Amino acid sequence: MSKSCLVDTNVLLRFFTGEPPDMAERARAIVVDADSGKFQIEIPSLIVAETIYTLESFYEVPKADVCEKLLVFLRSRGIAPQEPEIMLDGGHWGHISTFNNSPGNVKG
Repeated sequence: MSKSCLVDTNVLLRFFTGEPPDMAERARAIVVDADSGKFQIEIPSLIVAETIYTLESFYEVPKADVCEKLLVFLRSRGIAPQEPEIMLDGGHWGHISTFNNSPGNVKG
């Protein structure tokens, strides 16, 4: 079994917003390492909920964009949601138009 690590809300926010750039680059490096198989990133549902709330309220990202990007991210290689039966069911996320976009900057 590969190593795993937990990430907090700040890592996800930096990854998705690209702000501030130096922290965002470190967050991207963590995701790239997970994607390459160095380890898995475990993400509790509470962290996902905090990320959704902050992206919507503070960063004013539309809910559909937040949900779309997070679902793609949570289904990515190297990402291990701790409660996948809850987090990967798009029905819990509201209307989402497509799952074909890659994770990354949800602001633009």
